[in-house]
Amino acid sequence: MEAGLKITVVDPDDDYLGIEIRAWNDRFAGTTRIFAGLEDLSELAAQIAGFPARIPDERTFQFGTRDPHYAGGYCGLCFRTVDSVGHAVVEIDVQDDDQLYSPGISKFSIPVEAAAVDRFVIGLRTVQAARSGETGLVFRQGRFFGWHNSLSCVLRDASPHNSESCATNIKKVDPEVRC
Repeated sequence: MEAGLKITVVDPDDDYLGIEIRAWNDRFAGTTRIFAGLEDLSELAAQIAGFPARIPDERTFQFGTRDPHYAGGYCGLCFRTVDSVGHAVVEIDVQDDDQLYSPGISKFSIPVEAAAVDRFVIGLRTVQAARSGETGLVFRQGRFFGWHNSLSCVLRDASPHNSESCATNIKKVDPEVRC
């Protein structure tokens, strides 16, 4: 099974941050383009930092709007624990308008784990600061990955050769992250 969530900056502007959100699991998928606020990625990062902190834990965030009178799509994210031992999912609700493609709606969930969410938080903050790039969460073959393409190291590479360099770069971006 592969499942994931990817956020890509596609249109940086002085007044908004154009982002594309792609999400998928083994049965469903959805993509939307959103005219996000200039600080929305950092606000999402702040909202989900340290997730999960307790049982139960639930954190929600919304990009865009469902209102057809506004351009762009919508994405609702709900990070929540699903049992007493801390297993967690992110519920994803994606709706695209008819600006570029046929309108569509998709709603499903993907599994997440704390370490991948921590790396995703770093990616959100880094992409926000650069106003370019992409970041995401991927679940593949029973393993979780949080990643982004803005640091000089690949965060999913846990080899001893790269781990110290990565940890140093991660701490520069977010000194509170759990490495």
